[in-house]
Amino acid sequence: MIVANLLKAYLDSCVVSGLAKDELSAEDTSALVMILEAHKAGRIALVSSKLVQDEIAKIPAAYRLRHTVI
Repeated sequence: MIVANLLKAYLDSCVVSGLAKDELSAEDTSALVMILEAHKAGRIALVSSKLVQDEIAKIPAAYRLRHTVI
């Protein structure tokens, strides 16, 4: 259940791709892990956009699975 005033974190395609391809800096990875842990604990909601979904859909199928899972 998402509460109306729950803080939301937007996941852009560059974050999704960076994580999927293991290309994030150590600092960015650390920050993302904190965001994902907060999401898992129910403290924030993660959101993305139709544009992110469209960009992921354009990735060749052989590389798309990790992006989709994220």
